[in-house]
Amino acid sequence: MRAGNHRNKKYLAFVRKQPCLLTDIIGHEYDPVVAAHQATLGDKGTSIKTSDYCTVPLLDSLHHLEHQQGSQTFWNKYPHIDLKVEIIRLLIKYIESGR
Repeated sequence: MRAGNHRNKKYLAFVRKQPCLLTDIIGHEYDPVVAAHQATLGDKGTSIKTSDYCTVPLLDSLHHLEHQQGSQTFWNKYPHIDLKVEIIRLLIKYIESGR
């Protein structure tokens, strides 16, 4: 089974409750935090969304910007952020929360 086939609504809800990875803002009704799927672990295929476990919390406005600019262009502006580390950090936090 490919990693991209893993779906977990509870995990996505957990990610949406985290502060935005870039702004540290919790979000609000006009710009909520969304679970932004990332292909950093190489599990994306044609027309296949990456695993729900490969998401980071982003404000919806930033997530739209990421799609407009393309992921690589967008994330190149933030060289201090290692998406793989952030994804793993979130997974650990989720597991430790007992969910």
